[in-house]
Amino acid sequence: MTDLRRRWSAREWKVTTEPERDPVTGEATGLHVIHTTDDHGVTLSLSPGRRTGEGLIVADGGCVRHDGYWDPDDRNL
Repeated sequence: MTDLRRRWSAREWKVTTEPERDPVTGEATGLHVIHTTDDHGVTLSLSPGRRTGEGLIVADGGCVRHDGYWDPDDRNL
């Protein structure tokens, strides 16, 4: 997580950290989630995975490759 935070910060993306919460109890787990938004407006986050040492990266936003639209004639998928 530290390395990814450093890489995101090096790209001058604002990185925020929040405590991870147990989905059932809502209590903090002692682990953290980091978030940023890339140059294309895509929100990225890294959170702990289900297994020890595993991480989950999630991207939420428009399609960067197709700039928010898809052309059915695009053969380079």
